[in-house]
Amino acid sequence: MSRDELLIKLLVTSHLSVEERQSLGGAVTQQELAPRVLKLLREHGHFPPAARPWTAGQVCFEGWQLLSLPSATRLLTQRSDPLRPHLLAESKFEDFDSDEPAADEYVRRAIGTSYDGIAVR
Repeated sequence: MSRDELLIKLLVTSHLSVEERQSLGGAVTQQELAPRVLKLLREHGHFPPAARPWTAGQVCFEGWQLLSLPSATRLLTQRSDPLRPHLLAESKFEDFDSDEPAADEYVRRAIGTSYDGIAVR
């Protein structure tokens, strides 16, 4: 797999094998991840691809996510009630005029300095 394919796989699955991690050289940069987050956001209208904002009766996806809106890009975090995963306990969001700064902020907040044991610089 190419480096690009490995980074996309990491972002979509949140996991790489030991061999795949080693082929990345032990570290990636936020500048490598943000454009790939942006690509996936533009393809799917939301990121991560499996994430969706909570709706009544559904299990709450916990953690950060990006949503393309008609006039903005929303960076959203939500969590469920610990005993009732079908209930939303808390949700916060910030809207961005453009998707590029939203993707950068997603990488900063959601990924931080380590992702699946891989250093993020």
